[in-house]
Amino acid sequence: MFWEIDLALSLAVVRDLPGRNYAWTDSDGDRLVGIRTSNTEVSADAWALGESAPDPKPVHTWSEAAPGPRSALAADAEVGMAAWVANGKLSARRLDSDRALAPVDVPRQAVAAMGILESGIAAILYADGSTVSVNPGAGVSSQGRIPMAAGDNAQITANWLAVRSQKDAHATVHRAGKDGSWTEHWRGMVPAGNRWILSSGGDILVPAKNGVWLGERFLPAPGLVRWAGVSRFGAVLVTGDFEGVHLVQDWKEPVRLAAAAPGSALSVRGRRAILASSRGTTVFSVRGGALMSLRGQVLIYTAAVLFGAVFLYVLALYGRLFLKVLLRLFGRVPIGFNREYAHRETPVPSELIQAFLSGRTILWAGSGLSAQAGYPTWNDMLLRLQHAAQTEGWFTPEILARLNRARASGDEEQLGQLIRALGSPRSRMVEFVCGLYSKPAQLSRSHYALYRMPFRSCLTTNYDDLLERLGPEWSSRVHTAQSEEAVFAAANGRFFLWKLNGSANLPQTVLLCSPELMAVAEASPHLRETLNLMFEANSFFFVGVSPTRLLRLIDGLIAFSRIIKRLHANPPTENG
Repeated sequence: MFWEIDLALSLAVVRDLPGRNYAWTDSDGDRLVGIRTSNTEVSADAWALGESAPDPKPVHTWSEAAPGPRSALAADAEVGMAAWVANGKLSARRLDSDRALAPVDVPRQAVAAMGILESGIAAILYADGSTVSVNPGAGVSSQGRIPMAAGDNAQITANWLAVRSQKDAHATVHRAGKDGSWTEHWRGMVPAGNRWILSSGGDILVPAKNGVWLGERFLPAPGLVRWAGVSRFGAVLVTGDFEGVHLVQDWKEPVRLAAAAPGSALSVRGRRAILASSRGTTVFSVRGGALMSLRGQVLIYTAAVLFGAVFLYVLALYGRLFLKVLLRLFGRVPIGFNREYAHRETPVPSELIQAFLSGRTILWAGSGLSAQAGYPTWNDMLLRLQHAAQTEGWFTPEILARLNRARASGDEEQLGQLIRALGSPRSRMVEFVCGLYSKPAQLSRSHYALYRMPFRSCLTTNYDDLLERLGPEWSSRVHTAQSEEAVFAAANGRFFLWKLNGSANLPQTVLLCSPELMAVAEASPHLRETLNLMFEANSFFFVGVSPTRLLRLIDGLIAFSRIIKRLHANPPTENG
């Protein structure tokens, strides 16, 4: 169709390294890491990219003895580290360091996958499903287990771990936490195939004859695909038993982007693509974006010109009335004003200013704050949860109908009764909620603005970890409704983050609705008394909170007589 939008992509050579054939390559955009191995040593080259020297040399080069058979190797340019396992010890060395870190003892078992996470932790998955997270030079930081069966294989890339069943092509993708623990992110079936690739974005690619599978999408290629990767813009690049690096897309002919000998290995990360062959190694910069066809561009430009002409004509005829209506709606100026009007800013209550100056203001953050970073609001989360329950068949049609009525009417008491009566499906609901709020997101402008405000403490009903990412003071003092440590923190006047509904990183703390929180409060008198003392002695600043849900929650947890004139939020409109 004439308005069709294509992906215009190109590869530009950043660095060509003839004769450099590496066993492992990685690039973070500013430098390239190349690892070579032999039976007795591991050696690395760290190249600075973008330099124009005619005979470039690596910025750092080193070699480390690795006696005995190595069972795993990993390197990460962004973290700046390489690590390997040999003889029951994990050894690591920073790319710009003069010596290796102290070896760390690890289990002597068959390694299924190994990688270096963005936090600098080395993660190892063994063939029996056990996991070990190692802080190189310090020791084992955590251990865990990933469901695996004999014969399953796995990969670790960036902050993702994927396990694929050789029996039925079933796959699970896990996301790494800050401490190296793993949380299940996605599970499902993937196309059959002997080889598969886990991208740095958590996608599973399965090379096939004449194409590659990305999830349920088949992207046609010129021949048998052996290497594939996902770059920025979501573009999939492939190499195989054909000449060249190709861009592959849905229902379109593959586009050749660069020369490459058949069988060349390709790795893609962000805005870099690395091509390795017997001739050497080449680093490309991935450039491009969305490109509309010429007929589509003419249509858009013509429509924009016509719309602009009509708008100017209407503005010339009714501009004065239009301005009055805008000011009435957004500026709170009477409709009968004549010539002049003044911009009015909503005044900040003096009591709130004094509370900030005295250090007695507490932040209460609701789902509206997280929604600015892309997470669903409370109602959206319930709607998605209901859809997942219907799709997966967790409940009977009768329970689904009751769940829909409770959600639509906002009757959380009935919702709580349903959840308490469900039994085992509740764990599936918690798992779904944790997966929903564990997806990566960027901090919003509101989060940065709140970070600069001198809050005494923070209460939140959100499951995500956006507030913890505001700094060490926020992340090191996190409590949940089940924790009694918040009592001591409040009594000592220390800053702390109180997650009343729990955290997506700790599924055992997640509460799905207000009645569950009320039940915890009934069983833990310290929670209710601490909240009452906090409201009595401080002013509260509410952000992203539904007034209806807030009043219900406060009515169940706090004595209203102790909080009059101590609640501050966005000022009400003229209509209340």
